[in-house]
Amino acid sequence: MLGETCDILPGFGFPERLQGKVEGEIAFFKVGDISEAWKRGDVYLTKAHHYLSRVEAAAIRATPLPRDTIVFAKIGAAIALNRRAILSEPSLVDNNVMGLHPASDELDAKFLFHYACTLRLDELSRATTVPSVRKSDIEAIPIPVPPLPEQRRIVAEIEKQFTRLEAGVAALRRVQANLKRYCAAVLKAA
Repeated sequence: MLGETCDILPGFGFPERLQGKVEGEIAFFKVGDISEAWKRGDVYLTKAHHYLSRVEAAAIRATPLPRDTIVFAKIGAAIALNRRAILSEPSLVDNNVMGLHPASDELDAKFLFHYACTLRLDELSRATTVPSVRKSDIEAIPIPVPPLPEQRRIVAEIEKQFTRLEAGVAALRRVQANLKRYCAAVLKAA
């Protein structure tokens, strides 16, 4: 179960008065940052829209989540979007976000990331006005944990297939552009 193999980490309240600093000691990621990274095809969160100093983080009793924590929305419609990202450095996340961090060296963070991407958390969400998932919901999710070398082979194969897919999409876009030029040339010649 994820509760046995991962630390399930909460986000923190983020007072509006502290938001909007584009530089600082600690990145503070929100659901929107995860979505933007996902849309760009980025696995890792590297640049936040908000930063805090260590003093400000201590004042709101926020402790950075460790590097390699997989983060995702836990409240609202964003749950159904199924977007995930990995923290590239110790960072803070807001209280609409939850994190999964491998509890031991026997679980590869990228394997956990790819596995988390297969989870449909909207199916676990509470049917209230605002959908949400709780820590107990996440803890009860089963996860296959093959030996570490096998996890790394699985990750390498997934990434290889994504690279091939991206190359195929790029080739399709080139064909579409060439087809438009060809159609324009045919129409001009006609």
